[in-house]
Amino acid sequence: MVQSNRITILVDDGAVYLDEWTYINLDLHTCGIPEDIHALHWLNGEGQLEFRDTRQNQFIYELPEWANKALVLWETAYKLFPPPEDTSFSIKIK
Repeated sequence: MVQSNRITILVDDGAVYLDEWTYINLDLHTCGIPEDIHALHWLNGEGQLEFRDTRQNQFIYELPEWANKALVLWETAYKLFPPPEDTSFSIKIK
């Protein structure tokens, strides 16, 4: 499984962010994410679940199984479409 300090999962976007790399439009419907979850935010061993309604975020200290399944989808996308080896770039504005 991927080791990461920062994980964000945005359900509606099908987006899984691991540190600086993001894949979007992943089929998260296959992960079994509860319908009331909008997002998961994780940093250094703890996180929060963000709900679609007005409930307060729920603090968590273990990734839910559905989040691990979303990470497997991220890993698959990473293998198929790896980031460029040279990630340095600059923008010159005149």
